[in-house]
Amino acid sequence: MFDRLHHKHRLLTWLIVFPLVFVSIMQGFTSVVLGESKVLENTKAESGQKPAGPLLGRKILWVSSYHEGYEANDDIERGIRAALKDRAVQLQVLHMDTKRNDAEDFGRQAGLRALAMVKEFAPDVVIASDDNAQKYLVVPYLLHTGIPIVFCGVNWDASVYGYPAKNVTGMVEVDLIELFEHLQRHAKGTRIGYLSGNVETERKVIDIYNHRFFKGTMKSYLVTSMDEFKTAFLKAQEEVDMLYISNYTGIKDWDRIEAELFLGRHTRIPTGSHHRFMAPYVVFVVAKSMEEHGTYAATTALKILEGESPEEIALSENSRAELILNLRLAGAASIIPPLALLKTATVIGQEALQLAGAGTKLVPGGYTGKKMLWVDSYHQGYEWSDEIEKGIREVLYETGVNLQIVRMDSKRNDTATYGWDAGLKARDAVQEFKPDVVIASDDNAQKYLVVPFLKGSELPVIFCGVNWDASIYGYPTANITGMIEEDLVQEMLKKFQPHARGKRIGYLAGNVETERKIVDIYNKRFFDGKMKTYLVNSMEAFKEAFLRAQEEVDMLYISNYTGITDWHPAAAEKFLFNNSKIPTGSHNSFMAPYVLFTVAKLPLEQGNFAAKTALRILDGLSPAQIPVAVNELNHITINLKMAQAAGFVLPASLLKGATIIGQKTLQQ
Repeated sequence: MFDRLHHKHRLLTWLIVFPLVFVSIMQGFTSVVLGESKVLENTKAESGQKPAGPLLGRKILWVSSYHEGYEANDDIERGIRAALKDRAVQLQVLHMDTKRNDAEDFGRQAGLRALAMVKEFAPDVVIASDDNAQKYLVVPYLLHTGIPIVFCGVNWDASVYGYPAKNVTGMVEVDLIELFEHLQRHAKGTRIGYLSGNVETERKVIDIYNHRFFKGTMKSYLVTSMDEFKTAFLKAQEEVDMLYISNYTGIKDWDRIEAELFLGRHTRIPTGSHHRFMAPYVVFVVAKSMEEHGTYAATTALKILEGESPEEIALSENSRAELILNLRLAGAASIIPPLALLKTATVIGQEALQLAGAGTKLVPGGYTGKKMLWVDSYHQGYEWSDEIEKGIREVLYETGVNLQIVRMDSKRNDTATYGWDAGLKARDAVQEFKPDVVIASDDNAQKYLVVPFLKGSELPVIFCGVNWDASIYGYPTANITGMIEEDLVQEMLKKFQPHARGKRIGYLAGNVETERKIVDIYNKRFFDGKMKTYLVNSMEAFKEAFLRAQEEVDMLYISNYTGITDWHPAAAEKFLFNNSKIPTGSHNSFMAPYVLFTVAKLPLEQGNFAAKTALRILDGLSPAQIPVAVNELNHITINLKMAQAAGFVLPASLLKGATIIGQKTLQQ
């Protein structure tokens, strides 16, 4: 049984332990989206793969129960595509979208759409993923027909659908008991709860859990809104000793940032999930690999195309698992994990924990009545802005500050005319809202709002995300201070140089103002004007520039895809994997799937600093008393898939302390 610690003792322990365990962590190796009717393209042949041969022209239809963008669905697709690569099989996809639309009538209509696709496409094999594809398509229309079916993602028991059958085989999805063991190890008792969105799959899982594992004693909390989620979670802190937070799908107004902040404040018992995408919200994830399901389904479909019948192939169950530990929520729940666990798990939440530990604990409601306006240069959904928002809201959460947000959206709209119009709208928002402090993030908020309208006024302004040099805006001033954003160029060069054939360096990005500014700074400060620049507006231009760069430079920044209007993540990842010959890198964390090295600045740090500085000003300091700061934190990610593409063998010492991605693709 784990003894609870007093809050101050717990915080002190974490601040002492965290730096020690962090340097010893070698994170465990952690682990595309097709629209309807998209056909799998052939890619370059690789050694060891079977020739296309008799499979040329054969057809597979994948019917997904869910929708593009749902992580489990996308992981299944990634597994399917990897297994079918270079097999000359035509793949067509239909998404039933029954996760977001849980009504019976919608499901039946989706089943009829899928049946029409079967008749039109005439596939040689159908892959049907997750329960609703069985319920609304396979069982009523395809079971016991001449069409071979491979299912995957069916929860716990396929016999409810009459599987296996003469024309049906597949992989059953089971949750792995290791998660319960992690929860129990840190729980003060044996009472267990299950909190999730109120959708059919979750209702089914609750019944199975209670029947198979908990003798009906597991308490369930099924909700449909954020308010219901919060209420149920707080109740669970008192009613149970450990809690599955299975899935937020079905919670119509789910707010990702609000959920993280709320759970970071109120988690007091061990929590867990089997879904990787739930890692920001729980202490432990023992993640099933849905890629395993996709790989199995496609591999089994190929066996059928090569002559085996479904009845000759026994049903299977998933077995792969990945342990993810959220240090921030572990700290909230007074859980201090052993070093052995830290060395084997994928660890997240280090930066949030580190930033949360700096500074004093705020009194809830201590700033009630105070108003703060954040002017974001960019747009919601852009990862940099979202992380700045998280940093701001993390500091201000439950302080009583009335935070209002204005988004200029000048990343997707890069013209000066648009920028000036956005600046005028932001000025009008300032005049209407009358904030006590303004936070202005990134350069365009300075160029189009602060400098022309707020500089030299009585209104305090904190900037953040200003690239390299704030003096170009005349900062600091009596009413303005903030944090400059600098790339860690020397750190990136240390990663590049052992794998580069020479010293020539290039920079490839979308053709937007911020990137043009960064190119000038890089050339002046670091590369004596010799860095070769490729700024592009389209996917086709990106591909052409990248291929040229393979011959013209020895190492390449691929900084940012924003500004490339027709950017397609899956196609970009595939193209880069097939054509990379030189080391590539970025300072933006969202570029990690596309480059070998990411030495990422943390926008969370920028937002955290800005909000804490704003509170200091509300406490009585003037901006002139607060020096301009420079970002210090970074997070390194290494993409083993891109290392393989370029033929690089990375030493173990380089992997230590980094987040590792891409290795699951290599295992397939």
